[in-house]
Amino acid sequence: MVKPDKAAKATNKAAGKAKRSNAASLVLWVMVAIIGLAFFALPTLIVTVALLVPTIVAAIVDRSREHHAMLAVGSLNLAGLVPALLNLWAGGHTIGGAGRVLADPYAWLAGFGAAGVGWLLVLGLPKLLELAMTLRNEAEIRRLQERQTALVAEWGPDVAGKQDSETAAAAE
Repeated sequence: MVKPDKAAKATNKAAGKAKRSNAASLVLWVMVAIIGLAFFALPTLIVTVALLVPTIVAAIVDRSREHHAMLAVGSLNLAGLVPALLNLWAGGHTIGGAGRVLADPYAWLAGFGAAGVGWLLVLGLPKLLELAMTLRNEAEIRRLQERQTALVAEWGPDVAGKQDSETAAAAE
């Protein structure tokens, strides 16, 4: 059995530590942002956390390495959050203003509706692309079969690589 050398082990350990440190760094920055918003912009934090629930769910549910579901749902959810935040900031940046924004069903519809579109993209787009590729491949197969038929008609059956039983027997 071949044992990995010390350099390979050190590289693997360093890569593992780098991943853990990147995740820890991200968590740290998120916590700093939340604490900062809690002190200086509590109404914004309240509205943001309430309307970003679909993104939080997507982050928990999405176990893929690339986190495509979280990115799609999160980006569209964030876009749906913008009108609610603009209403909050335009109507007075207070806790009461945050309550008024959260009482508005259109704010919830915009935030959750946009996240729903993100989920439709995540769940529906792969099937749609699979259907498109299948149709394209079937059309290509038909085109090649028609071309083969035309070549056989022009050059005879030998061009197709098929031999009839008489030609095969004569060749032996």
